[in-house]
Amino acid sequence: GFNTTQGLKVLPNILPDPSQTRVRFMDILFGSNDACFASCPNGQHVPLEEYKKNLVGLVNHPALQAHGTRVILVTPPPIEERRLEHRVKSQGYKKLNRRNEVTKQYADASREVAENLDVGCLDLWTAFMKTADWKAGDPLYGSIDLPENEAIRSLIHDGLHFTPKAYGIFYEEMMKTIAGKWPDQIPEKLSYAIPAWDDTEAWAKEGLQMGSSPDVVRHN
Repeated sequence: GFNTTQGLKVLPNILPDPSQTRVRFMDILFGSNDACFASCPNGQHVPLEEYKKNLVGLVNHPALQAHGTRVILVTPPPIEERRLEHRVKSQGYKKLNRRNEVTKQYADASREVAENLDVGCLDLWTAFMKTADWKAGDPLYGSIDLPENEAIRSLIHDGLHFTPKAYGIFYEEMMKTIAGKWPDQIPEKLSYAIPAWDDTEAWAKEGLQMGSSPDVVRHN
């Protein structure tokens, strides 16, 4: 999986030419890979302060700024360490290469950067943990040192990646973030790119009278 350093490199290549189309929204979700242990040989680790600088670089990247994009920084979610341990051992590692207590530091950092830059913040860490009735100061559910937490297990299918239920929460939180930060951008307030099929007034302006089909040939 990509980390923020790689994200900075590839961002210009995934954005279209702003003269052709505009990217109105972009979610930026990094951190789970950056939070790998520095000792992990896969090279994904990015130190916390560098991670924060990279997030700033992504938000302020000229290729993104050219679009006037509304940016939402998404915090990395918790991991489920038991399932992750099984996964990494099947890949040849001898022990866990991530821990929740470290990933939380990156989630906190993402939240801090979003606040400092006044961009949207989708706090996926807290949203997932709240499904287990977690609150600040509680032990970090999903830790291998605690009993299994079914709420967290239901969101992270292999210790790291999302289940369909988790994606549902992601979507709900994204819509809440948009409504809170840019209330004029909620779907109900956006204009249609093309008229609704039954908007007779709009179609009349296009020269089409709804209810009449002069080009239809009727066969007896």
